[in-house]
Amino acid sequence: MTGVTLVLFEIAMDEMYNEVRFVSDDQQMTHTFDQLKHPDISPRVQQIHIRPDFLPGAEEYAQLERSASREIPKTSSPAPAPKIRVLDCVALHDLRRPWNI
Repeated sequence: MTGVTLVLFEIAMDEMYNEVRFVSDDQQMTHTFDQLKHPDISPRVQQIHIRPDFLPGAEEYAQLERSASREIPKTSSPAPAPKIRVLDCVALHDLRRPWNI
């Protein structure tokens, strides 16, 4: 009987965590997110749907973007990104580990 109960438990857990949805920013979503850290639950998840209702929708976002583009003048060209040489990265790595000769 215990074997049957264990099999049914595994089937129920697979069904429950097959698809995880993050829709609203509430206590239930936080609890579900925390459960995904558990090593027995995370492998069961096959699909994660993220549709945050607490963020503006596509139409609201487009309207915000249009109003922001009218208010803030755009520059002609973006500022160039700083270049990091490989030598600089190696020097920083050596500073963190002074015992490395």
